[in-house]
Amino acid sequence: FREMARDEFAVDPGSPLDLLSRGREETDGDLERLIARTLNADTENLTRTYAALGPETVLAVTTVLADAGRLAFVGFRKNRALATYAVALFSAIRPDVRVLPEGPAMLADGLLDVGPEDGVVMFTFRRPQRDHGPTARTVRRNGATLITIGDLGHDPATPEAHHALVCHTGGVGVFDSMVAPMSLVNLLFTATAIRLGTDAERRLAALEAATSELGTFRTDSTDARA
Repeated sequence: FREMARDEFAVDPGSPLDLLSRGREETDGDLERLIARTLNADTENLTRTYAALGPETVLAVTTVLADAGRLAFVGFRKNRALATYAVALFSAIRPDVRVLPEGPAMLADGLLDVGPEDGVVMFTFRRPQRDHGPTARTVRRNGATLITIGDLGHDPATPEAHHALVCHTGGVGVFDSMVAPMSLVNLLFTATAIRLGTDAERRLAALEAATSELGTFRTDSTDARA
């Protein structure tokens, strides 16, 4: 049982350099084996992530995402890709959604506008950064609701969070698998859209009208999505 517990909560070495040989060792350079191992790892990550995610947690987080006056997604380094993706989704169904930091040395400026009516979602995957703890404490000091989405490793932002969501990210390559985090973002987006109801529908309708007027998409395609 102790061995099983260690396996369940084991965290991979922090550096991509430490993981450089992992894929080669696990697959012996065989591409067919690499495909199978990747599929198995991602499927297991999804299963473990969702097994620990109860409807009451999703409801609590969705309430913040829907009702917050402003909604900010924070991601440093590779986590910024997740924050940017989340902003692209949530800005389609509700106003006042932003990504932080917006640029070099802009984090402090962005946090100035975060207040008691607001929500902040912080992605904390892989190695903890010096920015994480101070950023989380500033969010709490400003009275905003903090949600963290991270892995099994310890991060200084997690103890400050009102809601801490955990994703399994084990993989076979140099970097972590982001399949479970991306899936979780999609789940929270859909749940938030359902909660917003007609408000989300009106915003999406306005977005469709705007893209039509700007000629953003092709209309001469036979694809039904056009």
